Amino acid sequence: MHTRRLLRQRRNYLSSLLKETKIKIENPQINIQQDTSATKEQQLFHRLNEYMLQTNAYVNSINCSDLARHLNTNEKYIYQAIKDCIKMSFSEYITSLRLELAKKFLSDPDNTSTIESIVEDCGFKSRSTLHKLFIQQYGVSPGKWRTNNQKQ
Repeated sequence: MHTRRLLRQRRNYLSSLLKETKIKIENPQINIQQDTSATKEQQLFHRLNEYMLQTNAYVNSINCSDLARHLNTNEKYIYQAIKDCIKMSFSEYITSLRLELAKKFLSDPDNTSTIESIVEDCGFKSRSTLHKLFIQQYGVSPGKWRTNNQKQ
């Protein structure tokens, strides 16, 4: 009984945090707001990014063919749009979204989840994967990030 209540509380907390989270891929070259001069790739990337942020699809196992189906396009166009707009591969894009979400969780002083829980909630396969990628992206381990940023 106690375990179910804790799981429900954790699920509710994560759900509310995901709704608040608006992760943006920062790239000064892209500023697409229904711009008619935007290329087809930029328009598709904008649709893709909006879909990813609204549904948090990147947290689950997702592949390009699923996304293509949801966006009524084909995989090749998605790969090309990501490459042209943010100079990343599909997997790098998904990883960047997951890392931003992990950073958000780790920076939240109200979040008392373990690193293992954050690994699972952000869609990483293992703690070591998150650890390695987090250090590559932010220069510190997830635990150190949490310690440094929850003090503020």
